[in-house]
Amino acid sequence: MNFAMLAMIKLCVDVKNKTIVKLSKDRHFTGGASNLVHHTLRDFDLDFFWQWTDFQSYVECMLFVTAIGSAALYVFSPSYWFVEGLGLFAVLSESLLGVPQLLRNFKQKSTEGMSVNMVLMWTSGDTFKTCYFIVKKVPKQFPAGAIMQVIVDILIMMQVYVYRGKARHAVRQE
Repeated sequence: MNFAMLAMIKLCVDVKNKTIVKLSKDRHFTGGASNLVHHTLRDFDLDFFWQWTDFQSYVECMLFVTAIGSAALYVFSPSYWFVEGLGLFAVLSESLLGVPQLLRNFKQKSTEGMSVNMVLMWTSGDTFKTCYFIVKKVPKQFPAGAIMQVIVDILIMMQVYVYRGKARHAVRQE
């Protein structure tokens, strides 16, 4: 699965670089001496964090995050609360995967370009996962996260119904 994710990121970065006109310089996570010109934490722009301009920077960032996470897990693994907190963080982050799509649909008042079949597959998978968690009597955070996913999926399907036939608004109101 990780290799599939990396291949998709590589493809997205390559397509993006071929199809857009660059109005700003490349943002590299690390780089040679030419990129070390007095960068501070104030240079960090969250709006551009996931808009990678090259694949190498993405890989370097993921390796850095993995190293920090692995070191923290190694040091704090004897702590029950750390392990439970990490598990809760993982469950909550997975349960919120559909929220960006939900918010995007709401802002645009449209579900144009969204695959209804994909959302139906999400919903069916999340429903089966929820049932599995309940039947197996796993810790409560797992069914809670799965139920949250199903709720988000249902909200997205409701948006499909509410916004059907409506074109995306061309003008954003701010």
